[in-house]
Amino acid sequence: MLVSPVTMIVGCEILNEETHPEHYQELREDFDYICQKIRYAWNTEVELNTITGPNGLLQIRTKASKTNGHYVPLRFAGVTLKDKGMAFYLCGQFGRNLF
Repeated sequence: MLVSPVTMIVGCEILNEETHPEHYQELREDFDYICQKIRYAWNTEVELNTITGPNGLLQIRTKASKTNGHYVPLRFAGVTLKDKGMAFYLCGQFGRNLF
């Protein structure tokens, strides 16, 4: 199960629903969009690729190191989503919008 971002600390700036409602909503939209794409890939057994949210603030892309010379596949409930691990990243646009 994917959990939505509640509070993020960026340097000394705190972003949450109360402090930055507009940015929080855009980040939430990006997160929900990416989660929807991940669920679709899992349901259809299609391999994931880099996914960027519609607001360009959040992205999921590969993040993996080889273990014993091989990547460890990203699997969930018996479905291989990618041949290596993936992670969420904040895009540069996020920092530019926030600061």
